[in-house]
Amino acid sequence: GGAADVQTVGLPAWKRILLAGSAASLILVLVDPTTRHAIAQPLILVGLVISWIRIRRMQPPHKRAWQYFAAGGTLMFIGGAVRVVHATIAHVDRPLPSPADALYYAGYVAFILGALELLRRRSDAARDIDAWLDALIVVGAIGICAWAVGLEAYALDDSIALGERVVNLGYSALALTLIAVSARLVHAPGNRPASYYFIGVSMALFVTSDLLTTAEYVTGVELGFGIILTVPIWSFFLATLYHPTMESLTDTPPDHEPRLGVGRFVLLGVAQLIPPVFLALQVTKVAALSRTFLVTAAFIMTAIVLARLTLLIRSRDSLLDRGEALRDIAERLSVEADLSEIYGLGVKGVRSVCDAGKVAGAAVVEQRDARMHLMATEGPGWSVMLDAIGTWAGDVQSESSGSTSIQMHFLEGTRYAVAVVQEQPLTLLVVRTCKLLDRHDRQALLALAREVGFAHRGVRLIEQRAQRRYEALVENSSDIVVVLDDGMRMAYISPAVRPALGVDPRSLFGENFSVLVDDTSHLSLAESIETITSGHNEELTRELQLIDTSGSLKWFEVHIADRRGDPDIGGIAINARDISERRSADEALRQNEARFKALVQHSSDLVAVL
Repeated sequence: GGAADVQTVGLPAWKRILLAGSAASLILVLVDPTTRHAIAQPLILVGLVISWIRIRRMQPPHKRAWQYFAAGGTLMFIGGAVRVVHATIAHVDRPLPSPADALYYAGYVAFILGALELLRRRSDAARDIDAWLDALIVVGAIGICAWAVGLEAYALDDSIALGERVVNLGYSALALTLIAVSARLVHAPGNRPASYYFIGVSMALFVTSDLLTTAEYVTGVELGFGIILTVPIWSFFLATLYHPTMESLTDTPPDHEPRLGVGRFVLLGVAQLIPPVFLALQVTKVAALSRTFLVTAAFIMTAIVLARLTLLIRSRDSLLDRGEALRDIAERLSVEADLSEIYGLGVKGVRSVCDAGKVAGAAVVEQRDARMHLMATEGPGWSVMLDAIGTWAGDVQSESSGSTSIQMHFLEGTRYAVAVVQEQPLTLLVVRTCKLLDRHDRQALLALAREVGFAHRGVRLIEQRAQRRYEALVENSSDIVVVLDDGMRMAYISPAVRPALGVDPRSLFGENFSVLVDDTSHLSLAESIETITSGHNEELTRELQLIDTSGSLKWFEVHIADRRGDPDIGGIAINARDISERRSADEALRQNEARFKALVQHSSDLVAVL
């Protein structure tokens, strides 16, 4: 029994909510219709309290959309209570119009604002005209069907009070608006976890409930679906709030071009055919419909569909032009071996891949030593922007997906778009814009930033290979290579010092080179370095005696060169070659020559060399 209790309690909250909502919905279906409101209203109130508690604990980026949804539910719950009070006072079953309608309307507006906020947070593309036209086509088709099937007769029925008809038609208009925003939300990019489908079901049930309620008013037949669907609406909404994937619903996904599948063209075709179909029914007297309305609707739907097709064609043409520009820039970047030229091409290419009228300037900025440095610019005023760009760089580093999306920033009334060129070292392409960038502009900037990053990494890879080759040559050479810093301390010493002098190179870092030199050679070393550092000579060669760990002296030919101006060396370079054997051989030869000369000079015999 204890194990069973733990297992039950261990069910996730969203599962418990869905189970309780299913049970409550079943009870509402089975009970007497006259008692449904008495059962449903306390359940709705509990749902409201739970939702506000959950929303209060959310982090700010995820909170606003759900606040709108919960506010809409609260307004409609209060509106329901006001309608009951109004009905009791007026002795009317369902008073319409009523003060409650203002609350219901406000609730609808809150739902629409919540859907728009969720759309903005999910895709950051709420101004995407293409997708809004698709949503408008869907709503237009639904609206024409609804008007032809029942709303037209209801709206023109003079036996019904004008106020009642206006209010109900207002509800229909709000429902269609919510459907349009929902359709836009469905087509928007973004994560689609279980919580996405939960909120989708909740919104679909809400719209269905409202349409059925309107149908009850229009037909005069009360079916009670509105109150029955209220509980599952709240169940799925609360399941969304408590599902662990809820926060991912407001994550902004990478920009991508939506696919033009068969379904999209079928949608355009069906929407275009709906007005002619109803017009044919009207002409054949199968249905009594307003010909003026149907002809007007046909023209409007045709105009919307043509506008959508025009945007599709323009979008494809724009993508082709941008693709050509990107390929040209990529070809030029691929042959560049200088980073400054690469960055310059990237900055100049911004106007080629984006709408030039939207671009007011661009810069490539690199972070080194926790500071931002301008690598290339186009347009004035970038030097004073470095502190702000440094702050934006921190935001980019805090988001692991910085390289897959464009960050938008506002400073002193100007928009800035930031794309990551590469992460190590952090390099940013910053674009100053005078107009809002659309999806195609953002995609093009990301592609350009990636091309600049690829070119940068290619140059670095070539440099690293050359550096590794040089280091391999130095480390496997028998010559001792030393680099002295400004204080004449050893900043680098090659591994050859170990076999040559028996000294661990790591123990010599930061030491003066003179610790390896015999006292008899100190003066010659000091004079040589003084000559180099004073600028009298850039290179010179001396023969010095160095000391090994056993105290023995070895002769080295020491080549000293000033390489302080070379950014890859940045110091005095010393190359020391062991010439002890050569010196010994020279000395032996000199002694042999001296001995031979002495023998010849003191001999009484005749000596001839042939």
